[in-house]
Amino acid sequence: MDERLSAEISNYRLQHRLILRGETWELWQGYREIAKLRYQTGSEVIDFPGEWVGDRILKLHIEVDIPAQVEIGGHELDEPAVAGLAARMHVALCSMKVRNVVARKTPWPSLSESERDRILVDFQRWMKQRGWRATVDRADEKILIRGRQFCFSRDKPSDAEIVDQGTWVAKAWHALLYKEVDRTVLFVSEGARLTSNWLAELRW
Repeated sequence: MDERLSAEISNYRLQHRLILRGETWELWQGYREIAKLRYQTGSEVIDFPGEWVGDRILKLHIEVDIPAQVEIGGHELDEPAVAGLAARMHVALCSMKVRNVVARKTPWPSLSESERDRILVDFQRWMKQRGWRATVDRADEKILIRGRQFCFSRDKPSDAEIVDQGTWVAKAWHALLYKEVDRTVLFVSEGARLTSNWLAELRW
């Protein structure tokens, strides 16, 4: 079976606003970079919307949204198939050294306080075992991930390791915020900020 993943990027000007403030005029121009991630399997082609967001100098990443229902060949994919498709997108983007967040347009599952605590502790332990130092600040809603000092080299991660790491960061982010949102973050790559909110931040 022929399976391919490609991306197309276009610039879109969203809006122009002219505002009168006293005796001065202000021009506001909305500007976004939209990406289209194209998945092809056999003769079936599906486009997923994405957007380049974050700091343009150091922390630019692409956010890819997968709809709640995905159909290929007229058949709706079940949960494991959608998860597998999202994982392949994440690995493909990571292999191209593209910082990325892959999310699905479904609400986050709710977590109890004890579940959040357990996930954050397990996340820090998992990262530590793989050469990362993860600091979680629940009061300020921030996660900081750094490479351990005196760690001279890391082997290139396998596809499974990339998926595991992206999943753990996404789970930790949800456990930190514990807020209901309209989409579930499935994978977060190394270097992605995940949010433009400086009060709730993930930094690599």
